[in-house]
Amino acid sequence: MNFVQIGKKRLRLKMPHLRSKICSGDLAKLEDLFEAYGLAVLALDGFRLSPVLDLDLIQEYERTCAEIEKDVDTAALGGKERCVNFRMETWSRW
Repeated sequence: MNFVQIGKKRLRLKMPHLRSKICSGDLAKLEDLFEAYGLAVLALDGFRLSPVLDLDLIQEYERTCAEIEKDVDTAALGGKERCVNFRMETWSRW
């Protein structure tokens, strides 16, 4: 399995505001994060589908995924200022 590709695909779904950057390859420097995210989301999916639910483990992996998403967002958008710009762009589309 190519965990980098899995991570990129799942992040494109989760973070549509980064979709074009992820697709274009502008974020190649973040491949380690994409790989980690791919591994984490697949593990989380498995834990959620398990017949015996371990809620502590599920919560831990949910936090891990959220932290990776935040790291990718921060690195891709260059910090706080661009996050504010993203919010304004999002509102303008509505």
